[in-house]
Amino acid sequence: DVKPSNIMMIKTEQNVNIVKLLDFGIAKVFRENTGGKNDQNITQTGDIFGSPFYMSPEQCKGENLDARSDIYSLGCVMYQALTGKRPFEGENAYKTIYLHVNIMPPSFGMVRPDLSLPKKLEAIVMKCLEKKPQNRYQEARELRLELERLAQENNEESEGWVTKQTKSGTFYAVHPTSGKEESAIVISVLKLLLHAGIIDNDAYARASHLDDTSTAGTSKWLVQSGFLDNKTLHAAVKCQALIERKVLKLEKAVIALNYCQRMRVGLDEALEELGWKI
Repeated sequence: DVKPSNIMMIKTEQNVNIVKLLDFGIAKVFRENTGGKNDQNITQTGDIFGSPFYMSPEQCKGENLDARSDIYSLGCVMYQALTGKRPFEGENAYKTIYLHVNIMPPSFGMVRPDLSLPKKLEAIVMKCLEKKPQNRYQEARELRLELERLAQENNEESEGWVTKQTKSGTFYAVHPTSGKEESAIVISVLKLLLHAGIIDNDAYARASHLDDTSTAGTSKWLVQSGFLDNKTLHAAVKCQALIERKVLKLEKAVIALNYCQRMRVGLDEALEELGWKI
C-alpha cells in the first residue's frame, strides 16, 4: 500500500538515510468511516484494499495488479510531495475512485502556479499516472534511472554557473580558466544581484567571503539560503555576460532579473514576456 503514511526515512548505523516502505500486507486496523473528504482510507474484508487517494485505476476496478500499479501509487505520492495536493480528491471515496479511472490529473501549473517545477520532472510524474499500465514505467528501475538522469542534468546546470545555453554558445558566459578569473566573475554577478535588489548588503558580504568562493560554492549558498532560485541565478549570469558584451543595459538587466525572481521564469522567457529582443 504505497502512500505517504507508509513511507518512512530512517538512519542506518553508518549515518546514511534510507527510505523504507511499510505495510506490505492487507492486515489493517478497521474503524468507522465518517464519510468526510479526507477520511477515505478505510478497507474491509471483501472490499477493494488500498487508500483511494493512491489507488491505481486497475486496482479501483478490481483487476489484476502488478508492479506497475505500485508505480502509479508512487506517482500519486510524488505529485502530492511536489505540489502539496493530491492528484485526485473527490468528495468521497467513490468519487475519488471515479477520478482515478477516468480523469487525468491537473498540471502542476494549474495546481500550484506559484511554483516553478521542472517540466521534465512533471512529465516523469505524469507518466507514472498514466491510466493504462503499459503506458507507465514498466518497472521501478526505469523510474529511478529517469530521475537520476534528471538530477544529473540539474547538477550540470548548477555547477560553476555553466548552463546548457552557455555550452551551446547562445551567449558568452561563465567558463573560468583560473581561480582569479572565477573570483572576478563571482563578484561581478553578486554586484548585479545587489544592484537589482535581489540580495542585500549583508548577503553580498557573506557570499563574498564564503569558505568556498567558487561559482559552484556561491551558487549553492545563494540558492539554499533562499535568496533566489536556480533560474534567477542563471539569468543573472547571462545578464552579466550580456552587459559585458554591451548587448544589454544595466537598467534592463535589473528589470529582467526582478521579473525572473517574481515570476519564477528563466531569462529567455522573461525577455519574451517583456517584449524585448536581444
